[in-house]
Amino acid sequence: MGVPANVAGAWPVFVQGMVLGRGARWLATWFAKPRAWQVMDALIGVTMWVLPLLMVRQVASGLWPL
Repeated sequence: MGVPANVAGAWPVFVQGMVLGRGARWLATWFAKPRAWQVMDALIGVTMWVLPLLMVRQVASGLWPL
């Protein structure tokens, strides 16, 4: 007989929680510096500009019909 479905489904959630916990602990020292937050804000800003520009380019070239 196999593993019950609720146990098999809970395993990835447990692993994800462990990874997030360890990652948060590792990043806490890095994000204690104000410069790290500025870098993250800049990367998010660039991403927010690049994604719509790429979508407009696809619509203009006809690859993504409206």
